[in-house]
Amino acid sequence: MSVRFLRKKNTLPGRLGAAVLAASCAVGAFAADAWQQQAVPMVGVQNYFMERCLQFGAGEKVEFSFTSQHPVNFDVHYHPDNAIVFVLKKENTKELSDSFISKAVDHYCFTWANPVDVGSDWDIQLKYRVIAQ
Repeated sequence: MSVRFLRKKNTLPGRLGAAVLAASCAVGAFAADAWQQQAVPMVGVQNYFMERCLQFGAGEKVEFSFTSQHPVNFDVHYHPDNAIVFVLKKENTKELSDSFISKAVDHYCFTWANPVDVGSDWDIQLKYRVIAQ
């Protein structure tokens, strides 16, 4: 499995442009069905978003949950042939537990967007695991 991190910050009015940060790293093997946990940093300005992209094989069951101090817009998507296919979307939520079956070998991106200015930064707590089928 590999993990990609993408963060985009839409700046406040009066500032020029937007900042984008991307990095890639490989994640070592982990025990089947073991929960993985990550803190996902968020910035308290409107339209800021953060992604965690994880590669899954076709037909894998992915269980996940997250909690957030502030409501966020959330989706899971992937990019077959440069398209965007949404697995699920949820608006204005502080927590979610769900699962999906990956349709193809691809990077599936968990994306959180801040819908309003909240005045401070915070971390979203993400947990996920792949269930052997």
